[in-house]
Amino acid sequence: MEAENLMAGEIAFVQVKSSATQEVLNDYVERFKERRDFYARMIFAVHTPNGKLTPPADLPAVQLWTGDRVAQLVVRLGLGEWVESRLA
Repeated sequence: MEAENLMAGEIAFVQVKSSATQEVLNDYVERFKERRDFYARMIFAVHTPNGKLTPPADLPAVQLWTGDRVAQLVVRLGLGEWVESRLA
């Protein structure tokens, strides 16, 4: 999916996975690199990583959000009820 930050004038390439391996992350990083002319950053959010996931050190525009980070954002942004409605 795409997420637009109107204040910064940026569009992010976003992938949300319940589980993912390093191979899956690498695949999406390559897709992101192919579209750097359009996307300013990439967010890869995964609830349960399968093994240790490491974003590329030479590409700080790639952000990795695992379960803990996603949970922090849900609480901070008041999205508890929204998440709960998706689980029911």
